[in-house]
Amino acid sequence: MRNFFRNLIAVCTLCAVGLLIAPTMVLAATVDLQPTAQLCVTYIFVALNAVGIAIIGIFAHGSIETRLRNALQTALEAAAAYASQKVTNADWTKLDIKNPIVALAVNYAQKAVPNALKWFGITPERLAEMVIARLAYFAPQKD
Repeated sequence: MRNFFRNLIAVCTLCAVGLLIAPTMVLAATVDLQPTAQLCVTYIFVALNAVGIAIIGIFAHGSIETRLRNALQTALEAAAAYASQKVTNADWTKLDIKNPIVALAVNYAQKAVPNALKWFGITPERLAEMVIARLAYFAPQKD
């Protein structure tokens, strides 16, 4: 027990001496923290900038789903227009997947926006239905 108190008093004395000497040592030696602080501020600024750009990108340009939906709509319209111009001797009265106009438009859309089709889980049959709906705008007018 005596050794414990002796050791405790020794440790407390060393701490007190250290506390008295430390301020004078700090005044004698100066450490320039400006480069480190500038580096930290730069990294913080870059991180905040990246977060800000990400937030602006999400709100200003919409979500990925909105972009893919717009790309799909545009591709469907372009596919319908392309197929209606390319195939001249097709039967417009029976539009199904076997019709050359529909087949060409479906192939066009599959090549144009494969990621959007995969994202929304659109099957070739469903894609054909979507194309047929767009082809109505390009059907030849009956006299």
